[in-house]
Amino acid sequence: MRAFAVVISGMLLVLALLLQLTLVGQLDLPLGRPDLVVITLACVAVLQGPMWGASFGFGIGLLADLLSDHTLGRLALVLCLVGYAAGMLSRDVDRSVLVPLATAAAACGAAVGMFALCGALMGDPRVAPDDVAGRAVSMALYSLVLTPLLFPVIAALFRRLDPARAERR
Repeated sequence: MRAFAVVISGMLLVLALLLQLTLVGQLDLPLGRPDLVVITLACVAVLQGPMWGASFGFGIGLLADLLSDHTLGRLALVLCLVGYAAGMLSRDVDRSVLVPLATAAAACGAAVGMFALCGALMGDPRVAPDDVAGRAVSMALYSLVLTPLLFPVIAALFRRLDPARAERR
């Protein structure tokens, strides 16, 4: 059953990336655009643990890096660290409904900050330090809206794939 969970995780993240690039990227929302990839990664990491979060964060980050115009590996590093940190809360997911919600919001805010920090360290002229805080807050707010819609669907997929693991928790 673990192989199916790996395939489902990968498919969910690739689907989130495709939706981010095609649909969400075209939206003109008041506070910017939500990041479906980070929200999906946070949900997968909370459900599967830190190693999954780091592995899938690196993989989807590298794929996103290949499809963008910034330095290769920058987003892979950020999403690897964000996925690992989100996965560290995997044991607490059964204790509170707020854990996935707070984790996704923190992951989105941290991803914005870490990506900007990496860009500033690499001398990226597109990094505007005064916009980072506002962007991080708007990403966290959008994740608070989208996580209650995405997390139950992703959790149900994993429960359906591996019911024995759900009973062990």
